[in-house]
Amino acid sequence: MQIVSNATVLCSIPSFSSSAVIVAGSSSAGSQPQQLSLPYELYVGLSDSVYVGDVGNDRIQLWLSGAVHGITVAGGQGYGSNASQLDGARDVYVDSTNNLIVLDTGNQRIQQYNLLSGSTIGTTIMSNLPLSCRNMFVEPTTGIIYLSDMYNHNVLRMPNGSILAGGHGFGSQLNQLYYPAGLFVTPTETIYVADSFNDRVQMWTSGASVGITVAGGNGRGSAANQLNSPMHVIYIASTGNLIVTDSGNGRIQIWAPNATCGITVVSNQFMYPMSSALDLMGQNLYVLDQVRGQVKRFNLLSSNSLCIPANCSIIALSTTTTFSTVVSSTSSTVSGNKALTTEQVDGVIPSWGITITIVGTVTLIIMTSFIYVLKTKITSQ
Repeated sequence: MQIVSNATVLCSIPSFSSSAVIVAGSSSAGSQPQQLSLPYELYVGLSDSVYVGDVGNDRIQLWLSGAVHGITVAGGQGYGSNASQLDGARDVYVDSTNNLIVLDTGNQRIQQYNLLSGSTIGTTIMSNLPLSCRNMFVEPTTGIIYLSDMYNHNVLRMPNGSILAGGHGFGSQLNQLYYPAGLFVTPTETIYVADSFNDRVQMWTSGASVGITVAGGNGRGSAANQLNSPMHVIYIASTGNLIVTDSGNGRIQIWAPNATCGITVVSNQFMYPMSSALDLMGQNLYVLDQVRGQVKRFNLLSSNSLCIPANCSIIALSTTTTFSTVVSSTSSTVSGNKALTTEQVDGVIPSWGITITIVGTVTLIIMTSFIYVLKTKITSQ
């Protein structure tokens, strides 16, 4: 038997520890240095430092790795609009020159702080923002700031406020959003946005007039192919996976490219997960629980777990391969959550032509010589 080509069909799905480590906040909400109140967003920086938009306390708190108390790095002087104050600051980012960038929602502005100086006096770098901007994304290679304007149901590119997604009122059509929340933008300006009231994640490529549903979109619910008010999304460029904070279901899901279902990687740990982040190595997962006022870390166990929920599928990209003579072949299943079967979904093959062996990757075996474009669908039983 000659094995002609190996094509990896199942994406790399990480698994995380079920034992959480609390890295920010305490057992109760409040205004003390060890507490948070209605936190909204987080950023994980160097040496696993965690910055939190502490909305209820109108401040940004920094928690160093292993610390039991937070440090106020912006705000904390009561809500207000002067340079030392914040009002409902929700989102936070640290750029490559150690500038802290804060979405100061109630003041309709973006503030910048120099972390190296230690000053808590902010400089306004953008103002007169829509009052309903709740989430911010700063693209690290371009420095462009993008905002999700929740109550106007669109995504904006700053500083000119160009509408890149939505902008057609609230609704569930592909050119609409309904209370967009967390977003992720690639260097080529592909936008992934948690479309919270539509219970889906939408992808908008640069210049597109409509979005593409890449997670959820099957009604509100807790099934593997459903979401319930997702509030945040992370795009992983190396795998194409999406990490979705499925807030209403109290879980974190990963959706592989072209998947019809999500894989739950963390659940039963939260009252209301609002956001999530990976460390700068792209490994350990941090989840912000708004109701409990905590940030929890889940350590990476494996970056290549094999599992597909029941009644779901992952479709591989097409692969063009030249095959040569093989006299026999076998097939088997993979160890994992579910027994798997294979289904040919593209092209025409002679009845004596091809079988597929699953041994962690898909191995293509053929009995004649020709060029064939293959698309393989792996489904669970």
